[in-house]
Amino acid sequence: MRLLRAVSEGDMVAAFLTAEVASARYGPRIREILAQLGQPLAVVTQPDLRDESANTVRRHILAAYRQYPSGDVFTGMPADVRWYRATLTPAELGTVKYLDYSYWTDFSGGSRLAADGARRLGPGRTSRPGRSTGRSQRTPRTGGCRRPSS
Repeated sequence: MRLLRAVSEGDMVAAFLTAEVASARYGPRIREILAQLGQPLAVVTQPDLRDESANTVRRHILAAYRQYPSGDVFTGMPADVRWYRATLTPAELGTVKYLDYSYWTDFSGGSRLAADGARRLGPGRTSRPGRSTGRSQRTPRTGGCRRPSS
């Protein structure tokens, strides 16, 4: 893995929401929260990271449905985590595992390997079998976190 550059917490939150707003599983809840807050969808789909009030809204949205920063998929995340934009070789990508979360363990057939999840989707599919995202094309994402070394 090659770290390209450090990114802010706001970058990570924006990327997380941008990915999930397009999903059938979380998109409706995100849109509901946006409506309750009187915020346009563009706050999530076209994030302006220079706008601190919009960054605050996005953190609030993520907290409302994913218990950010310390619950749900963020449980056990260290408070001093650092976020990076990174690139992986194809070989490295083949070893990437989903977090230890029942949905992803099931999705991957028990291995937690993202490659197994992709194989289970089949060619050209962008959602879990039996689910629909409402998206017609794949949107690649890169990013990640690195725990500070002791």
